[in-house]
Amino acid sequence: MEKLHEIIHQIIAKINEPEFIAAHKTNPADFTRKKKIGFSDTILFVMTLVKTCLDFDLVHFSKVFETPKVYPSAITQRRAQIQYTAFEEILELVADVMPSAKLFEGYRIIAFDGTTGELPRTPELVEEYKLVSGSSYPQFHAVAAYDVLNNHFLCADWRKRARNNERQSAVSLIQSKVFPQNSIFVLDRGFIGTKVIHSLEKSGYKFVMRTPAATFKEVTQFIESDSTEAQISITIDKKRANWNRLNTAEMVLPYTFELRCIKVELNSGEIEILLTNLTAEELATEKMKELYWLRWRIETSFNYLKNAINIETFIGIKDNSIKQEFYAGLTVYNLVKIITSQAQCVCDSKKNSKTST
Repeated sequence: MEKLHEIIHQIIAKINEPEFIAAHKTNPADFTRKKKIGFSDTILFVMTLVKTCLDFDLVHFSKVFETPKVYPSAITQRRAQIQYTAFEEILELVADVMPSAKLFEGYRIIAFDGTTGELPRTPELVEEYKLVSGSSYPQFHAVAAYDVLNNHFLCADWRKRARNNERQSAVSLIQSKVFPQNSIFVLDRGFIGTKVIHSLEKSGYKFVMRTPAATFKEVTQFIESDSTEAQISITIDKKRANWNRLNTAEMVLPYTFELRCIKVELNSGEIEILLTNLTAEELATEKMKELYWLRWRIETSFNYLKNAINIETFIGIKDNSIKQEFYAGLTVYNLVKIITSQAQCVCDSKKNSKTST
């Protein structure tokens, strides 16, 4: 568990840095007086939430960390003094030092996926998130980037649920975060769009996307043809952008991009269409199906987040505290993956030694 200990020590060091504390305090005067529970204690409390009820979590925290008894009102006040961005930075710190040696044909494989959930029905959250789709509760939508071969989350984007959220979140992550240049982004059909492709190409990233039939007319023509693979060119001019109600504030029109279109036959006989900016020299056609199906691992990771880490269950009822718990949950997932990976290595080693004897 050497790597786990190393990462935990880095987290502890980070949350005690004066610069980190100053950057993420809600107000400069916060945490200037000595209290029963300080900045780093509050961070650790959120990171170790069992998510049953606040009173139980406080008892659990006091026993584990041997802290004085703290009342719910006190921890609630302390959490309000820390911006959720502290937990976002901790997630990205952990992601940067997670083991990441596994590659596919020399590439890091990064998948995006999203989750939607309900929030407590408080006046503040109803005002902030509104009520959509006939729901009685405000809803959030979050998209996370996941290294599918090395089993850890890299970063995430949180926002209120709205139309085209997945694309907006993907663009936000691509533009604001730094990913390894040897990455291939593998995206499902909900993410495909001109702005996502533009953001990926502008940042110099490679991608593979599954597409519905009616994304671009050029893709539809390819689907209707007898070809199993083709190189197409798509130009977005002002007229086309207006017709599609496309916000082109960050684009120089006309914008032209090349796509390699590939028809992939599933075991069921169904045909899926993949779009990529990878050339045949960079990745052979026969590898495309194998590459895209690696994306399934982010689906199983979200299942684990929801059912084991309870990522959609919140103790806090304020917008800031809910976001704290979300980003903390992704970090906890990464730490758990290190533990399970190390445990699997030990089990495999024991099996191999028994087999050899």
